[in-house]
Amino acid sequence: LRIDCDAEHNQEDILLFVKQQLAKDAPHLSESDRKEASDLILGKAQGQFLFVRYALDELRRSSWTLEAVQSLPSGLDDFYLQTFERHFPLDPKKTRTEDKNSELVELRPLLQVLVSAQEEFTLYDLARVAGRDTVTVLQSLEKIAALLGPLRHPDKPQDDYIIVKVFH
Repeated sequence: LRIDCDAEHNQEDILLFVKQQLAKDAPHLSESDRKEASDLILGKAQGQFLFVRYALDELRRSSWTLEAVQSLPSGLDDFYLQTFERHFPLDPKKTRTEDKNSELVELRPLLQVLVSAQEEFTLYDLARVAGRDTVTVLQSLEKIAALLGPLRHPDKPQDDYIIVKVFH
C-alpha cells in the first residue's frame, strides 16, 4: 500500500483530523485561530500523518497557542533534527569537524545501526552489531530513550529480551 502524501484525499483526512484534535485540545483558541493553526499544521505536515502525531504531542506538552503552532518545524526531517538537537545540544564554539558533543560521538555507532534498521533488535544483537557490551549499550540507550519504543519485551522481562527500535 502506497499513500500519496500530496493526494487531495490525504490532505483532507489530515485537515479533518487536525481540526478534530484542535476542537478537543484547544477550545480556548478562537475559531479563526483554530482554522489558521489547522492550515499551518497541514502545510508543515507535508502530507505525513506521523508528523501530525508528533506535532500534536509536542503542542500538548508545551502550549496550545498560535505562536507555538507557527514555531513547529516543517516536515519530519526538520522535526527529527529539532528533537535530536534538543536532546544533544551542540557546542557552538567548536567547528563542524571537531568533537562537538562527546555523548553524541559515543552514541554514533548505536544510532547508525538503529536508523538504518528495518526491524527491531534485541539488546544482545544490537551490542554485537555495534561492537559494544550489553551494559554499555543499555546505558547509551537510556540517553536516547525518548526516540525509542519501550525497551523491555512484555512477556520476557530479562535483559536478553530487551527490544530496541526507533520510531520511524
